[in-house]
Amino acid sequence: MTAGDAAVRAEAGMVVCDFIRLRPDETVAVLFDGGHRREADALLAAALEVGAAAIAVDVSQAVERMLASGAFWVDPPPHVLALLQ
Repeated sequence: MTAGDAAVRAEAGMVVCDFIRLRPDETVAVLFDGGHRREADALLAAALEVGAAAIAVDVSQAVERMLASGAFWVDPPPHVLALLQ
């Protein structure tokens, strides 16, 4: 593990434990785009370390569509909306 990886893991732990205060009986969805897989993996690992259930959702296509459109907002794909219900 590089120093950069260790820093990302430490920050992910802080987000999960101190900001979100994720509990073992909770489930978290980590949405990420292609350029942020490392951060998503760190958040997933931190969630699992506290005993929570965690799932990663790659929203790269939605992000690319939004950036290409120039719009301020593009609705998430239906499968992402369903996941977050």
